[in-house]
Amino acid sequence: MAGADVFVQQYGIPNAMEIGIACATFGLVLGGVAGGPVAHWLIQRHQLRLTSDEPITVGFRYDSHPSIDVDSVLWVLLQIGMAAALGMYLQGAIAMLG
Repeated sequence: MAGADVFVQQYGIPNAMEIGIACATFGLVLGGVAGGPVAHWLIQRHQLRLTSDEPITVGFRYDSHPSIDVDSVLWVLLQIGMAAALGMYLQGAIAMLG
């Protein structure tokens, strides 16, 4: 949490970082748990219906599935490694700027 130092120094809250992380985690969990029932209630309340008979597709089509093999796993690991390296480089560049 970026503002934890301010809370520690100016307000004397020694565990500001831990409190911020706990609050953020609680918000994520509560949003995930409450989001489904709230969305269901809103759909029922406003009587929302589909306007088409076609199945809803998000991501991949129902008749096609991505293949998971050695090449695809290695490609994903390469992308993660490149993202981590880029992040480390950017962090160092930003640190040099002050």
